[in-house]
Amino acid sequence: MEEIASLAIEKNLLIISDEAYEHLIYGDAKHLSIGSLNGMQDKVLTLMTFSKSFAMPGFRLGYAAGPSELITAMQRFHVYTSLSPNTMSQIAGITALEKCRKDVERMRKEYAKRRKVILEGLREVEGLEIEVEPEGAFYAFPKITNGMSSMQAAEFLLEKARVLTVPGNEFGTQGEGFLRMSYATALPKINQAIGQLKKFMK
Repeated sequence: MEEIASLAIEKNLLIISDEAYEHLIYGDAKHLSIGSLNGMQDKVLTLMTFSKSFAMPGFRLGYAAGPSELITAMQRFHVYTSLSPNTMSQIAGITALEKCRKDVERMRKEYAKRRKVILEGLREVEGLEIEVEPEGAFYAFPKITNGMSSMQAAEFLLEKARVLTVPGNEFGTQGEGFLRMSYATALPKINQAIGQLKKFMK
């Protein structure tokens, strides 16, 4: 990240940093905002959302921090496109920031349990391999080892195993050969999905 920051300073670049999962991290991982690095305060637009860390996707609420001239321009644009979030969402957001940190930590610990279950389960699935454990968010990204492409595997699992995944190549060419699987669901459903994967991914 420091190399990216140095390049931004050298080339006078603006970095847009989406930090939606700042509170959902695991193990020894630490959240570091690139805007906190020396010399980056005026070169980073940091985007935050209440949808992930506070589990408030339906409220359509977020905020941004960055150079004052950019924030001013964003405010002007926002006024003429969507005006503002509804009052209920704004009050809910303030409440989340001021009073719900313990709830966020409790949720993070629950996700950590689900993460452990899905990773242990995926390691027992023939045709899939865990190369890197997720350090944040709530997704596993196993590698496909049975020769299928990302799209082939996703379609096969949906049609045969009734397990919904996202082809890795949806996130760029380097994601080809992988699948994204969410563990933002109940443990019984995760275990059921693992059972289906073991049955069909052979």
